[in-house]
Amino acid sequence: MAKKLNNHGISIIIHSEIGAKHKKPHVHAKYCEYEAALDLNGNVLAGILPPKKLKATRQWIKANQQNLYNEWYKKNPDNTSRPS
Repeated sequence: MAKKLNNHGISIIIHSEIGAKHKKPHVHAKYCEYEAALDLNGNVLAGILPPKKLKATRQWIKANQQNLYNEWYKKNPDNTSRPS
């Protein structure tokens, strides 16, 4: 599991699951009791974050997108879903 913190108190986590295939590169964002899974374009796949924290998370994902893709494929090398 890779864990990154952005400057809004939000934890950004990339899970590595050996033997499991994630369907789409994504991160998990946690803030207090809230949690959401977002793809690396900032679309919410599941969960909820407060609106201001969601906006900050989307901005952070956009600013760090290439690094997140690199980390994703490093943690999930068997995943074949590459961005188009």
